[in-house]
Amino acid sequence: MQLKHRWVVVAVLILGVARARADTVTTSITFDHQQVPYSGNLTIGSGTSPELRLQNGATTSGIATVVAGNGANQTGSLRIISSTFSGGDTYLGYQQGSNGTATIGGTNAAMNLGTGTLFVGYAGTGNLWINSGGQVNDGFGYVNTTTSAAVVVGSGSQWNSSYSLNVASGALTVAQGGTANSANGIVGMFPGGNGTAVVANAGSTLSITNRLDIGFSNSNGGATGTLFVQDRGVANAAGLSTLGTDAGSTGSAFITTSGTWNVGQILAVGLYGNGALTINSGGVVNGGNNAFVGDNAGSSGSASITGTGSQWNLTGQSLSVGYFGTGALTVAGGGHVNSGTGGLGSGNGVNGTALVTGAGSSWNAGSTMWVGYSGHGALTIGQGGVVTNGTGYVGFDSTGVGTVNVWDSGSVWTTSNDLYIGGQTGGVGTVSVGWGGLVAVG
Repeated sequence: MQLKHRWVVVAVLILGVARARADTVTTSITFDHQQVPYSGNLTIGSGTSPELRLQNGATTSGIATVVAGNGANQTGSLRIISSTFSGGDTYLGYQQGSNGTATIGGTNAAMNLGTGTLFVGYAGTGNLWINSGGQVNDGFGYVNTTTSAAVVVGSGSQWNSSYSLNVASGALTVAQGGTANSANGIVGMFPGGNGTAVVANAGSTLSITNRLDIGFSNSNGGATGTLFVQDRGVANAAGLSTLGTDAGSTGSAFITTSGTWNVGQILAVGLYGNGALTINSGGVVNGGNNAFVGDNAGSSGSASITGTGSQWNLTGQSLSVGYFGTGALTVAGGGHVNSGTGGLGSGNGVNGTALVTGAGSSWNAGSTMWVGYSGHGALTIGQGGVVTNGTGYVGFDSTGVGTVNVWDSGSVWTTSNDLYIGGQTGGVGTVSVGWGGLVAVG
């Protein structure tokens, strides 16, 4: 699968700064059920930890940009309680050494930035807390530095970014019924970036309507991204999803303790970089299109599905392990994989391996299983594991080398149609059965 890189460019343009009104909050102040008198460019944080607090229906008008925590060693806080704050680009922790916090919570509490950008940590440390039904609405959202964090917690709490929500570095947590929504999402961004996103608890969702990338840098240096979906949390990605998007980057996803990841289009575990997918303890990944473990040349991918109730469902779609990169699949401890077809070692010279082991562990590969299509493929079934498919090929193309080992009592490979060992165009195939293993054909 050949894909062009996606560049994310944020342009922050402030027109007429020299003439715009500028207000600075140097001491803590509260506005209760009234309009805040500030406008233009607003800075919170030139005094001793000042806090600007809006409560009980307070509102703003005419605010262009907001900086909470401006210079080094300065701290600023914005608290929106059952009130509406309207503004533009907002920076929490602007310069190195600064610290900025925003808290949005309560009935009808909202931070509305239009198409503006919210930086949780621009160069300093930022903290964003959305709770008790509060909402943040912006064009771009960034958690941008390793010491920064955003938390969306509680039923009705939302962070909505109309174009892209990015955890470049630092952490995003969506929990206890909170939601985060965007057209695009990135976790782990820019060279050296290290980002983490956690979706936990029933009712908590991360919803991406277009593309989700975990480990995305677009240049040398690489980025590291990690996604956790756990404790009945749900991640939805309607478009393409990648783990290890770019060369030198690493992307990992852990779907565990009955968490669910719904992927609408292709899932690439190792697109151009290094990708790892772990499904365990009843986690489920549902795919709406093909999946690749080790997609493009130079990539590396691994997928592990372990434990009773753990599933990777690609019903009607193909699963290619070692497509044009290196791929490895492990199904163990009662895990299940369901796909429309299965392939190990698809591209010339690449390696794709699969291990299905343990009672209750299975891979249903649908209509066709290729072990060594044009590359090197190896399938091992042991300790009661089961693989089923329609037609089977072991060493298919002229450059294909396929090996299948079925070991131990209860281990079964069932090919309901024909089984071809050594391809019609000169591929090399080997099938070994021992210690009570079974290969059933037809």
